Amino acid sequence: MTAYRKHRYVSVSPASIYEGDRLACDLYVCQQPGKHVLFLSSETPFVTEFRQNLISRRIDSLYLRAEDLSVYAEHILSRLERAGELSTREMEERATAAYEGTRFLLDNVYRDPRLETVGWVERGAMANVEFAIEEPGSAVHMMRLTRHDAYTAGHSMNVAVFGMALAMAVGEHADWMKRVSKGLFLHDIGKTKVPQDVINCPGKLSDAQWAIMRKHPQYGEEVLRSMGRTDPIVLNVVTQHHERMDGSGYPKGLKGDEISYEARICTIVDVFDALTTERPYREMLSTYEGLSMMLQEMRDHVEPDLFAAFIRLFEENPSVLTPPARDALGQTL
Repeated sequence: MTAYRKHRYVSVSPASIYEGDRLACDLYVCQQPGKHVLFLSSETPFVTEFRQNLISRRIDSLYLRAEDLSVYAEHILSRLERAGELSTREMEERATAAYEGTRFLLDNVYRDPRLETVGWVERGAMANVEFAIEEPGSAVHMMRLTRHDAYTAGHSMNVAVFGMALAMAVGEHADWMKRVSKGLFLHDIGKTKVPQDVINCPGKLSDAQWAIMRKHPQYGEEVLRSMGRTDPIVLNVVTQHHERMDGSGYPKGLKGDEISYEARICTIVDVFDALTTERPYREMLSTYEGLSMMLQEMRDHVEPDLFAAFIRLFEENPSVLTPPARDALGQTL
């Protein structure tokens, strides 16, 4: 896998930027492949006129130089860690920026898994839980923002958002929720050691490819341990999220109570997102269809009480079923 830091430019969603933000790094637009032109200089605030300019030009991505990656990540994290305090801004704006900013961090850890990028995601996970505890509506809004694509970072973002909401519904202690969320965000980090031709296979995997893919939970543990990460909750989520309650899962065929409670949370949201994501070999299911299939055909695979709590998230928050309208930049309207 090519390390992301070798790329000259890194894409940024304008939806991750607050109006009035000063980013301490330059932002560029891509006029054509290989040609980037300055759009916003460092320390210049991102004002309404700039956003409108992007919308009128139908530009949905900005770029920063790869050497400024750490500066921008720190900006996102600093704002995430203060999201609950920024009461002068609407909760929806803060939740949207938190979602897009955290997805940016995930993009980088899955392209270049190293101590620094993993640390960014861990901080982001804790900040999102703190924000959601202070303003529960933010978790619901982030659930509405999920975009069901098969890209690893996008899938991990969805799993983390739904899993964080489920952990908050069944848990009582903030520290536990933060540790679970770290595992959710990083649950597929082992896929960074799976060959790209397997990850990007346009159809169903062959038996040989599937044998390789099934190793990603083990690879994930190896990646995290190599960075000194030994939290058993995080590691259990990473290594056990494909285990099934009836013992039919992998990599170890664990069953019932042999599977950690935290991994059972990840299993439910991981399966749900996979079913409601469009794949080349099948159409995506709606939320209702996905939950119905899990109830009818996979009830032996998942923890019944946790699955019932997951269904209640949608029953108690029907707005999740209606994604918010977005402008041309992905910003909610």
